[in-house]
Amino acid sequence: LKTVQQTDRAKCADAPAVVSVAISRLWEGMVLSSDLRLKDGRLLLAGGTKLRMQSIQSIRRLHSCQLVQDKVSVCE
Repeated sequence: LKTVQQTDRAKCADAPAVVSVAISRLWEGMVLSSDLRLKDGRLLLAGGTKLRMQSIQSIRRLHSCQLVQDKVSVCE
């Protein structure tokens, strides 16, 4: 767990914290603190990615099909 938190912080160097956000609460401009993966382990978006509306819509579609987790870690 420490390794994951340290990695998350490295991707959010200018941000004070990493928070877990429900898929429905994502907004454009948020930055992923860690890789976003499908439930089967395939990479969807790499940590450090700044979310655009197109990405958020895709994440929400996949979530509605139960292919991604309910929450995402982002830089606060």
